[in-house]
Amino acid sequence: MSKTKADPRKTLIWLSMGTEEGEKIAERGGATESATDSRELRDILKTKGFEENENLIYYEEPGGRHSEKYWARLMPKVLEFLLTGR
Repeated sequence: MSKTKADPRKTLIWLSMGTEEGEKIAERGGATESATDSRELRDILKTKGFEENENLIYYEEPGGRHSEKYWARLMPKVLEFLLTGR
């Protein structure tokens, strides 16, 4: 594992999550463990200098599941962002 830190000025991150991915946890307000973990990761990245809608895209798909069907719909936007920064 690299010990080099990502430079937010030179790095683009797309983080997306479906609200139905993973197991629902009552202690987390009925949200899935995966969804709350992704939100936590987003928040950590923001403390490291990443800015939402600039060099960090966080997208939560209501009702989305861990499947190619959901990924396929997002792929054009993901590629546009990662390849052009827009």
